[in-house]
Amino acid sequence: MTTLDFIGKSFLNGHGIVVTSEDSSLDVTIPQHRIEKGIKIADHVEREPIVVKISGVLTRPTPAHLEGVVEAFYRWEEIGRLNTYEGRRIYKNMLMHGLRINATPKMLNGYEISFTLEEMDVADQSYIPPQAKSLSASGQQQTKNQKTGAIYHTVKKGDTYWGLSKKYGASINQLRTWNSYPDTKIPVGAKLRVK
Repeated sequence: MTTLDFIGKSFLNGHGIVVTSEDSSLDVTIPQHRIEKGIKIADHVEREPIVVKISGVLTRPTPAHLEGVVEAFYRWEEIGRLNTYEGRRIYKNMLMHGLRINATPKMLNGYEISFTLEEMDVADQSYIPPQAKSLSASGQQQTKNQKTGAIYHTVKKGDTYWGLSKKYGASINQLRTWNSYPDTKIPVGAKLRVK
């Protein structure tokens, strides 16, 4: 590989990568509908998420520094961090997947690296702190037991102990202890203690 093969220095969340390929997909879907006669018709266009496939070289002055950057990339992929990529174009709110590193004898202080970034639109958090006297996301009013300070949630379709643990901050085991329903048979309309 010669220096002519490089597109240039790019950055993922401020970490430099020498990029050899930046392949972007800016696509749309055109839903089509059948009519009685003739060809299908389209009445609108839906934009698809932007997908960018990156290939390049990751080098650092020391092996420890190099491994630290690789670990950071892996951690961002694993936790679903929204990344910013600055290359030929700037892309924000991108999730990383398909991270691959390749060690070759030609490059002792780095790796050949490739990954895919996919645009993501993140919804605002719907959590309402238990102290607030308002409606929960399901439209059911949260109730608080005045004697114990416990907080209860009225179950709606799709509620799970896992989802409630994320929403209210209680562990799944604590929710199971407080409530007598098995994980797969929580009845809609039941009042569960969540705090």
